[in-house]
Amino acid sequence: MKRDLLALIVSWNRPAFLERTIASLRQQARGLSAELFVVDNGSDRETRRLIRRSGGLSGYLLLHRNLGINGALERAIPQSLSERYEFLLISDADMEYRQPLTLALDALRQQPDLGAVSYQHSPEHPSEGTVQIAGREFHLKSTERGCSLVFATDPFERMRPLPVQQLKDFDWWVCRDAPHSLRSQGKQLAVLPGGARHLGWRRGDSTWQTDEIPEYHLGEEPPHEIQHRV
Repeated sequence: MKRDLLALIVSWNRPAFLERTIASLRQQARGLSAELFVVDNGSDRETRRLIRRSGGLSGYLLLHRNLGINGALERAIPQSLSERYEFLLISDADMEYRQPLTLALDALRQQPDLGAVSYQHSPEHPSEGTVQIAGREFHLKSTERGCSLVFATDPFERMRPLPVQQLKDFDWWVCRDAPHSLRSQGKQLAVLPGGARHLGWRRGDSTWQTDEIPEYHLGEEPPHEIQHRV
């Protein structure tokens, strides 16, 4: 029988953020048959020590060098992905999840015209409208940062293999550039505002926008909670 979800965190250093990502994912995955894995891109000893001792993981893969996001994912995603799991979450290692992951899974089940659900809501990618799903408002977008994307495994498999030799961002690949990208399938993303907090958003993190752009929900947080982003 398929599990509901494989949650896969791509890690590179910053162990304090990773620890909060793991803890919040465990909490927000309650009620699901989910497995939580970390693939680490050649981090320092402190990060690897945290991964090894974490009690919240189903497993992990420690790479000897940084292969980039696509390279790490291609090493970690099982070949039998769609046979073992109904959905896949790809997450950065600096996300604090604040809403249940059942919201994403229900949205994809109820709205087959959606290609993915993001718990990251960033202003650099504009909304193209909203949709109500199970009483929650989701923003519709053509693309979103790849910090926290949930896919049904069958359509995700059609986007593989991910480009590991070319400098292509994971999010642009799945949203726009892959032969079976969401755009080529005529599908949009549903973005859940406040679904997760991006702990490590820093100046220049965007590949095209080099100035600091606060995320939509930052104004709700006390100043001491966001000083590390500036």
